[in-house]
Amino acid sequence: MHSLNRLLCLLLLVVGGGFADLAAETFTKRYGIPAAKGFHAAFGANKKAGDRLVVEVFADPDDCTITCELRNGSDAGWQLAGCTYTYKFPSETTNKNIRGEFGGTYSCPGEGDGGESKWTGSGEGSACELTYENKVAAPEGGSKTRLTVGVDEQTDLTSAKEATWTTSAGKINAGPSKTTTWTAPCVAAPQVTITATYDDGTTCTLAFEVIIPTGIAGAKVSDNFPPGIPPANTQGA
Repeated sequence: MHSLNRLLCLLLLVVGGGFADLAAETFTKRYGIPAAKGFHAAFGANKKAGDRLVVEVFADPDDCTITCELRNGSDAGWQLAGCTYTYKFPSETTNKNIRGEFGGTYSCPGEGDGGESKWTGSGEGSACELTYENKVAAPEGGSKTRLTVGVDEQTDLTSAKEATWTTSAGKINAGPSKTTTWTAPCVAAPQVTITATYDDGTTCTLAFEVIIPTGIAGAKVSDNFPPGIPPANTQGA
């Protein structure tokens, strides 16, 4: 029965179909000023184009008044609206760290002459230092760096440093190691999360979508085969 299930998975894997990227995600940190003035915001996020990193600053206690400014300017890629700082990964995103320097002023009731005090902070958005490559290209010679994969498809993953690997579905070589191979589950899944956990307790994740392909294609690769055993000289595609 196991061999039959494996065969069904392999048949489904060669099916052509829409390999679309996952929807963009938003990763948010919130900080109260002045209670948390002087902060460091650390993010972990997939490096998909369109993902957003957000730092929200608010008055704490809420009877304080704050103003916010962007110290390193929009040239670093951050945008400011009110006291919400946002970074959007561009289409050419690769593994990298995104750092923003923020600051402003605050005033709270009972602060002597009512003069404003300053606060400063920084936010660092880290595109996870994980790279991945599908073992086979998408149908018709498509990409081998897809976050949408077929059932039972295999993907190689690489971390910048040694990690222990886990997956929410499918199979993965746990390590610890810098590289591993993940095998997608034999059923469709809207999101499967791969997590690399490092010695210091920090983690980095990638999210994949697993789909059931929509058809099967085959191609004859040779006319020269011994009589009676054509399956040994044909190949699925």
